Amino acid sequence: MGTSETKSFLSIEKGKVATMKNSDKTISPASDVIGISKTKLNCRQSNKGASFHSCEMVLGKLLGTGAFCDVHDLYDVRLLNCKELDQLRSPINEETERQRRKLIHDTCHDRLGKSRYVVKHLRPNLITDRGTKIYIHAAIDCLKEFDILSRLSHPNIVRLWGSAISAGNETDVYNKDYKEIVHENSPETFFIIIEKVEETLTQRILQWILTNNSIHREYDKIISDSEVPLPLFYDEKLRYSRDIASALAYVHSQGMVFR
Repeated sequence: MGTSETKSFLSIEKGKVATMKNSDKTISPASDVIGISKTKLNCRQSNKGASFHSCEMVLGKLLGTGAFCDVHDLYDVRLLNCKELDQLRSPINEETERQRRKLIHDTCHDRLGKSRYVVKHLRPNLITDRGTKIYIHAAIDCLKEFDILSRLSHPNIVRLWGSAISAGNETDVYNKDYKEIVHENSPETFFIIIEKVEETLTQRILQWILTNNSIHREYDKIISDSEVPLPLFYDEKLRYSRDIASALAYVHSQGMVFR
């Protein structure tokens, strides 16, 4: 698996779904399950992002782990050349697809060297540790998450940037049996690449509380005419609330229920 800082790919956080974020600083309230209306979703265009082989993923720092999945920084992408892709019988043959792959490769890090993306993937020893039944359940969760994120495009919802070639290469996973897809692919196939969330909503709320407790003076903003001081971070909290409400409204408009 390599060093603790950089790892070759082999191993998605527990199959939860759409993470929401603030337009200024990224946040993600604890997500649970999204119920989907098949009728509405099946007619929508899928935006699955770029497709990669697991061997092209170079994982960095472990950011989190769940019952089924791990989440790592995407440290690097070692793109296979045309000959190597041909040997793997890869379906990557369109110029637009190559451009999408190169974009992820070229933008892995920001100007400060921080990772822009994370890889959510099945835990390496899931079958050994939990058994085949749990593995199938986890892989299906991954497919559902991929399908849902591929149908969402909103500034306050984390964006899907890529996925494994086999599992993510289905034109519409809802028109194919999930278990059939799982049986046709190996465990390392089930991963997705999404933009990195730097801070959760829970962490930001804790920061507000700690800052508020450390400041023993009135906030210097005054409601006009009334001279009643506004609470600390009042404007920021309103902005976050607006962004979350906007994301929820969009999710609902797509025939999904975030709960």
